[in-house]
Amino acid sequence: MKKHKLQTTIPAELTKTWYWDGCEVPCWLYRALCSREKGGQPVDRKNRYAKLENQEVQSWYLVAYGVESILAGGQLRDQKIVEFQNGACEYKLWHLTLPDGTKNSIWLQMQNLSVPGKTHIESVGPECHTVDEAQMFRCQFSTADVSDNGEHWNQQGDVMLLPDGGGPYQLWPDVMW
Repeated sequence: MKKHKLQTTIPAELTKTWYWDGCEVPCWLYRALCSREKGGQPVDRKNRYAKLENQEVQSWYLVAYGVESILAGGQLRDQKIVEFQNGACEYKLWHLTLPDGTKNSIWLQMQNLSVPGKTHIESVGPECHTVDEAQMFRCQFSTADVSDNGEHWNQQGDVMLLPDGGGPYQLWPDVMW
């Protein structure tokens, strides 16, 4: 009697490393980006954004599926237009239920002043009920750190450029770039 070895093979598409513009991305996201580039409108029925840990991969997700795919079905809690010296930016605070069942998922949506037409979202604490509270959460400010007459500061991307005075600070930067 002839013995046969049991062979298990993994489909080649799952073993490949997929890259999009120099960033390693999962196969399903690579396919979505290809579809989007060809004029298609891919749909992520599993809404996998919240499970992506790499910020660059999250950015590519938003290119493929759009911010709207994440915010669909969410409740708008608050919105505000903030005037900076270099332009105005609209902020929206959303309450979402994520596919994993997380109900108190709060996300802040904002325009990116340094990249026109680009929208950014980020998760903030469940205690945030207003855009201002979400800004305090993002900056890790306490109520004692903020004052209408506080020191002026600027922000470049995720970097806060605070003066040496130690605060209190104004809630919003003068310049955002």
